[in-house]
Amino acid sequence: MSPLAAGRCMLTDHGAFLLLNIYAPNAGRGPEHLGKKMEFYDELSLAMDRWTQEGRKVVITGDINTAHTELDIYNPRKFELETGFLRREREWITGFLGRGVKDVWREFHPGIRKYTFWDQKRCTHYPCPNPEERC
Repeated sequence: MSPLAAGRCMLTDHGAFLLLNIYAPNAGRGPEHLGKKMEFYDELSLAMDRWTQEGRKVVITGDINTAHTELDIYNPRKFELETGFLRREREWITGFLGRGVKDVWREFHPGIRKYTFWDQKRCTHYPCPNPEERC
C-alpha cells in the first residue's frame, strides 16, 4: 500500500485548489520507522510534482513530524540526533520548499523562534464521512 494511501492524509478538491491534510509517520520507534517516514516524504514529493504539472494549486496542512530549522524546535542541540530533527529529514523539507512550496508561517514570520508540541497522550478524533476515499 502506498504511504499516502495508508490513512495518513486526506485530499479534497475545492476546484481552484486541492487541500491535503497530512499526518506524516513518526519515526521515533526505530530505524524501520524512519524508512517509512522517508517513503511517505518521497511519495508526497511525487504527488506534488504531479499536481503542479497538472497546473493545480495545492495547500498542505497537518503534521509533517519534522522541525525544519533551529527556529522550529525547542532545543536544537539536544535533538539533532533524534528523529524529527535529523539532517536527512530537514534536508527533505529544504528540497521540498525548493520546488516552490511555501512555508506560510516562515513567509510571514521570518527569523522568529516558534514551534508547536503535540502531547502524545491526548488524542482527538474527527469523523470521516467517507473513509474508503483516501488520497
